[in-house]
Amino acid sequence: MALIKLGQDPESPEGKSPTIYLDDEKGTYLVQGWKVLDEARRSQLDLPGHEDVIEIPQRMVQFFPEVMNGGGGAGSCGAVAELHALRSPSGDARRVHALRPPVRRLAERCP
Repeated sequence: MALIKLGQDPESPEGKSPTIYLDDEKGTYLVQGWKVLDEARRSQLDLPGHEDVIEIPQRMVQFFPEVMNGGGGAGSCGAVAELHALRSPSGDARRVHALRPPVRRLAERCP
């Protein structure tokens, strides 16, 4: 399994966090962000014991492919092309059959 880095906060000091990853095998996102430790904020959430919450700035949603494509964000189809190249044996960025359904639907909307 290889995680695909979709985007990193360009305003983050040292460029280490927050970061958005796609696990194309599972069809899920991994989000690296700041731990929410403020109990007043955490008490407003319905968090089961096996879950936790992190925080990312609003500007990070641009890296989710669904948001990038729908909102016309820069690089959305470029990110999809990179996913295609990773999943396609020939490297042909237009092949979408090997992608998981959510990414495939997005890819089909890209030229």
